[in-house]
Amino acid sequence: MLRRSYSAPIASLFSSSLMFGLVCGCGAGNDMPTSGAGYSDRAVARSTPSYDESAAAPAPSRPSTSSTSTPSASGPTYSSSTPEHNSRDTASSDITLTEPAPGSRNEHRKDEFVPRSGMQSGLLTAGSFDDVANYNEYLNLLRSNPHVVSNCRLPITADMRQTVLQVTDGQGRPVSHARCIVTSPHNEQNVMLDLCTGSDGRTTLLTYNGNHNLQQQPQRLRLQVFLPGCDTAVIDELRTPQDQWDIVLQQAQSTLPTQLDLALVIDTTGSMGDELDYLKAEIDSIAATVHRMFPNVDQRFSLITYRDQGDEYVCRSFDFTESLSDFRRNLDAQTASGGGDFPEAMDSALHSALQLNWRNSNTARVMFLVGDAPPHAEGAASAVTAINDLRQKGVRIFPVGASGVEKSAEILMRTASVLTMGQYLFLTDHSGVGNAHATPSVSSFAVEKLDRLMIRMIASELAGKRLVPQEVIAIERGEPYSWAAPIPCPQTSCEPYSKPIGYSTQFFVPEPSLLEQLAQWIRRHTMTMAIAVLTFAMVVVENRQHGRCR
Repeated sequence: MLRRSYSAPIASLFSSSLMFGLVCGCGAGNDMPTSGAGYSDRAVARSTPSYDESAAAPAPSRPSTSSTSTPSASGPTYSSSTPEHNSRDTASSDITLTEPAPGSRNEHRKDEFVPRSGMQSGLLTAGSFDDVANYNEYLNLLRSNPHVVSNCRLPITADMRQTVLQVTDGQGRPVSHARCIVTSPHNEQNVMLDLCTGSDGRTTLLTYNGNHNLQQQPQRLRLQVFLPGCDTAVIDELRTPQDQWDIVLQQAQSTLPTQLDLALVIDTTGSMGDELDYLKAEIDSIAATVHRMFPNVDQRFSLITYRDQGDEYVCRSFDFTESLSDFRRNLDAQTASGGGDFPEAMDSALHSALQLNWRNSNTARVMFLVGDAPPHAEGAASAVTAINDLRQKGVRIFPVGASGVEKSAEILMRTASVLTMGQYLFLTDHSGVGNAHATPSVSSFAVEKLDRLMIRMIASELAGKRLVPQEVIAIERGEPYSWAAPIPCPQTSCEPYSKPIGYSTQFFVPEPSLLEQLAQWIRRHTMTMAIAVLTFAMVVVENRQHGRCR
């Protein structure tokens, strides 16, 4: 009887099945069901580039970073096609980019500022979620954590309706700095909204129905719209609250921002120590890249760092400066220390941001709030007040959740992004840097490099339109909506926030069907199934050959 060795063919077939499974399973985790209110960019994330940082003209005097793309003579291209933003959002003119010529790259990088930390930029990964475009999911987050809403007096409750006001000119282009006032038709003193539109021509109205009677006819509201710099309303009419009000001003002129005020507000307590140096390298690279990408935009940079009461300092504020070098050196000098207990002095930092010398006319006002902990209970209402005041100034807040951001901090940060029409950003574990990062309560989200993501947010504000991701690493499912431990908030320390009166309706996020869940399971386990099938086939073949040898 012949003796056969099965080790070689088993190893060969096993390696073949493994390679086959890897090929079949590649990208399986990126296929998420599209039903319900999900990540607004995922439908185009893998096929539509947002912008290409190509060279338009040499500029050897501009600083460079390691996160730039290869220069090209064709200039940058942009795309902003998303389910939530129609073609009118893409009508703005292109943004130009100036980059050094290929031959002068080494000489140009000779004067590049290098942080003392020595960390390389472009390492951290992050996701983003637009709660304005996916308002239903934000409401589900509030419903899952009612104690945070009630104890700390959030300005939005789970039965409030969001109406997006979209102001455009006769050609469908966004009109910025158009003043929108919404009042009760029977009481002009009851002002529900008095804000100017951003560079994308949008602002939001939040309305509330105190008696929760869904059978009641929605209350008609008075809408007045003023052209920039004018005191006479060009629109004065009654409207019923809806998901969106389209407002066309035929006589308006669409203009893009010619100025940028960029503020960085960063938690520098000890809990941020695992990734602060990486964040400093990323932000340093972002500031330099923005400075180079938009040479025709008058740019200023500000830095605020905060810790907590009893630390070396509570809040450090560096007002806006046109000197990129000064900003970068101030950023490089910061270290992580202190904190002690979990909550930090976020409210003090927000009030410091309010005191910055923000410019008014034709300016994109952008603020990134980087942290992992909420304010103290007695400072929660003060933080909300500061966020609302920043909203009145037209500042778009883009919170960045770092480390294991706590649920109440996530809710406050996402509330800030909803009120100011920013987006919620959060670090992910894909980089392998720092401690484990908390997954937000969202349906799904795209993962990108943090520096590219933050630059995209800034570029969107300057372009007046949504720019979608260019390089998506993965698309992940978020954490289910669940109850989180309450943070005590004494009634004496929280000032109530006045809510407008309007119309309310019910919202829900549909769950994937059983068929969709089955398809998703098959996609996620393609490699395992391939290995199992090929292993079974290998055993059958070997048994047959073994039988013939007998």
